[in-house]
Amino acid sequence: MDIEATENAIVERLKEQMPELEVKPFPDDPANYQLIHPLGALLVRFLGESLTEPRASGTISQTEKMEFETVVVSRNLRTHQGVYAYIGQVKAALTGKFDLSLPRAYLVGVRFLSVSNGVWQYSVICAFNSIHEEEE
Repeated sequence: MDIEATENAIVERLKEQMPELEVKPFPDDPANYQLIHPLGALLVRFLGESLTEPRASGTISQTEKMEFETVVVSRNLRTHQGVYAYIGQVKAALTGKFDLSLPRAYLVGVRFLSVSNGVWQYSVICAFNSIHEEEE
């Protein structure tokens, strides 16, 4: 699976499902990111991947689990335009088969990241499993 193409597919899915928010890849300089959008933002990035031990066969074949994080950013926590509501929408948007070029997505977890100057950030992590095989 191609990391950038997968990230782009997630961004496009979230833009379709949640057009009221700013949706984009994670900024190159996250320390200086400021929420400008009046409602909130969804920031998507590749979190990492893990691979199983190779299967005992002539060719190397491993199951890979690729994780992607969507950071939900909002000034509200509990309202209908708050982080809690957006977390539910992100979870619904990123569960199952939403792009023909990708395997089915599943959720790994949701975590509180931070609150600063009234801006809340939570992480929603989804994953895709695929097979990585040695090229012959």
